Amino acid sequence: MMNLNRLSIHTLANVTGIVVPTLVTLAAVPLYLKLIGIAQYGVLLLVVSLLAYFGAFDFGIGQAVNRSLACNNDRTENSITLWTGLAIGLLMGLFGSAILYFVASMLLEHVFLLTPKTRSDALYAIPLLVSIVPIMSLTAILNGALQGKSLFIQSNIAQMVGFSGIQLFPLLAATLGFTSLSGLILFSIFGRLCWLLILAILVYQYIKPEFPKITKPHASELVRFGSWATISGLTVPFLTVIDRVFIATILGSASVAVSSIAFTLNMRMYLVPGALSSVLYPHFAKNGTGSSRLALEKGIRVLTGVQTPILVLLILFIHPFLDIWLGNVMSAKLSPLILILIIGVWINGPNYAPHNLLTASGHPDVFAKIYLFELVPFLVSLWYAIVYFGLIGAMCVITVRYVIDAVLAFLLTNSSKVFLISWVQTIPAMLVAYIGALNSNSMLIYILCSVLSFVLALVAMFRVVPRDVRDYVLRIFKLSQVFQ
Repeated sequence: MMNLNRLSIHTLANVTGIVVPTLVTLAAVPLYLKLIGIAQYGVLLLVVSLLAYFGAFDFGIGQAVNRSLACNNDRTENSITLWTGLAIGLLMGLFGSAILYFVASMLLEHVFLLTPKTRSDALYAIPLLVSIVPIMSLTAILNGALQGKSLFIQSNIAQMVGFSGIQLFPLLAATLGFTSLSGLILFSIFGRLCWLLILAILVYQYIKPEFPKITKPHASELVRFGSWATISGLTVPFLTVIDRVFIATILGSASVAVSSIAFTLNMRMYLVPGALSSVLYPHFAKNGTGSSRLALEKGIRVLTGVQTPILVLLILFIHPFLDIWLGNVMSAKLSPLILILIIGVWINGPNYAPHNLLTASGHPDVFAKIYLFELVPFLVSLWYAIVYFGLIGAMCVITVRYVIDAVLAFLLTNSSKVFLISWVQTIPAMLVAYIGALNSNSMLIYILCSVLSFVLALVAMFRVVPRDVRDYVLRIFKLSQVFQ
């Protein structure tokens, strides 16, 4: 069994590694909108979305290196695995750059709804954009190496600095008057290079790789695992980025900005699931499916319980927060989108544990096949939803896909019963919170629902989270006697 103290420290490190970049993003978005405008910011987010997709061209090697180093304590073996992974990742990153160049050129010139000036600026920035793909590939592999050795504190230090640099360097460029897409992307490259350099230093210091050596057997093993992970790694970002491509084609770049901000906030809602599941990944890789059953069930219960009060607060306060953060006009556009996406997080958040169990235990092909199977129905549904219902339709289709992915993950790991027993107990809190949010014009109903839903959320969390985990947390905060 995993030591709870170690688990809590690593999870806290991951939470911090997500919270700090989130705060930086929240501070940066209003400044971007003010300095470069919503249309230009939409184009920037659009090309960043394309970049995020082609960043998957590490061929799944980052995940494969993570799993391999988690299972092996031999320094020489780990060193060969790391160097082999970096070599493959670099080659695949260059391959991804070449594909991105042609795809981005085609989309920006012939597909996206852009003004002539914006299109010209975007096309001029493509060479800079594609140069980032190999950097992202190497970053993923070095980060995978640190996490494989459970060096989560070090990994998150690099992430906090690197991600903050990616956000703040372009903002600095905009402040200095470099508002062209080329200038913004160029400055973002500095942030990514800082991230890569910090990771390289940390890997050298803590993993201590030996002299570079690359072998065919290590390459074959990494590619064997990574090939299925790559199909997932290419399909999932495609399913994620295609909505922005469709929105840019049908509704224009300003709508891309609105949807991208909604998705940015949506991904931050996975703070707890992402933090805990990445800590469990090396544990699952070492112990396999059978002996990881207890950790899986505890993980599902912890994620279901802990995320409930967080989601309740988001439901209740997202509209007032957006009013303050981005103003009433943007808030009115964003609030309905986020309220829909929260439903997906509510069901899909606990799915992170079974998803990581299957992948870490050597079955990355399972989800790759699922994503391929749902690809065509999703694309058709998404297109028609955007055409007839706009951004609201897109969010509904995306939320349905999240729910389907979660249901399949629970069924495949025989954990659906554990999830349902836990999840049902959170329904009253979520239902009351939505009633409050939808009746925010009535102050009395809103206040009553806010208080009641949060109390219900705390009760659900207390009942769902396993007793040993709960007692451990209470001891930390010296509250154990209060609940006896």
